Amino acid sequence: MGNVNKKPAPPPAGPVLVSGNMQMFGFPAWIVMLGVYAGLHMLSYAVVVSGAFGRDSSLSKNPHLAAHFLPQLFGFAILAYLGGGGWLHADMPSIDPGPGAYISFGEQIAMHMLSFQLYEIAACIPAPRLRGKFNELIGHHVITLLLSYLAYKHQAYHYWAPCFMGMPEISSVPLAVMDHLKNFKPLAQRFPNLNEASQVIFSLLFLPIRGVYWPYSSVWFWKMSLATLSAGSVLPATWVIYIFCVANVLMTALQWYWSSLILKGLYAKMTGAKSPVDDEVERKQAKKI
Repeated sequence: MGNVNKKPAPPPAGPVLVSGNMQMFGFPAWIVMLGVYAGLHMLSYAVVVSGAFGRDSSLSKNPHLAAHFLPQLFGFAILAYLGGGGWLHADMPSIDPGPGAYISFGEQIAMHMLSFQLYEIAACIPAPRLRGKFNELIGHHVITLLLSYLAYKHQAYHYWAPCFMGMPEISSVPLAVMDHLKNFKPLAQRFPNLNEASQVIFSLLFLPIRGVYWPYSSVWFWKMSLATLSAGSVLPATWVIYIFCVANVLMTALQWYWSSLILKGLYAKMTGAKSPVDDEVERKQAKKI
């Protein structure tokens, strides 16, 4: 007979919290990157107010908005590179997709998004144009900041960080150029080909990535999340999973809202009609810029 007093084997070890301590030059990495964004903004601001583009240029009339372009483009480019590389080229099938699994490139993307969203929120404060028509951009920044913080400090959804925090920013690179030219009409008139190309490239990237692939990926995100909740989660905490699930619904709705605006703009362009979206933007710019 076997030993009835034999202790049962311990359960398999779950994920261990190791995320949230990235360092750069001996300092927390997110603080260093926030300093990089602030430095790029201050440098751009100084160049604009110095009159390098002419004292009477449209840029000098709103130097803060003009200075926002370079750090925004830099942030989008980093996240697009890390997200695209992590999601498309990493050996994803061999990686644990669980909500609490530690994945180095997931932590890295979350850290970069955390610092970038802190900068974006600060930039919105003195610039109504950066807040969106219904202040939806502020809501987007706040939700993304919360999710990136939870991903970084609570080791949540590292597997999905490239998909939802990196890949979508591929479409944001031409968006930065498009928005900058839209904010400063004389630049758009001076560079009409660049203006047109940025709009076309942005639309061609946004609709399939954010309008189609985002909700498609969300289906698998939800299946994995519900399975984890059903089995019980130790890391991350259950409340973190609930926050991510609610945020995914809100962010998916926002992607579809933006997609509807793009489709309206494309329809107006094809029919030769004036886009109601552009009309509203121009009215707000005339009042606030």
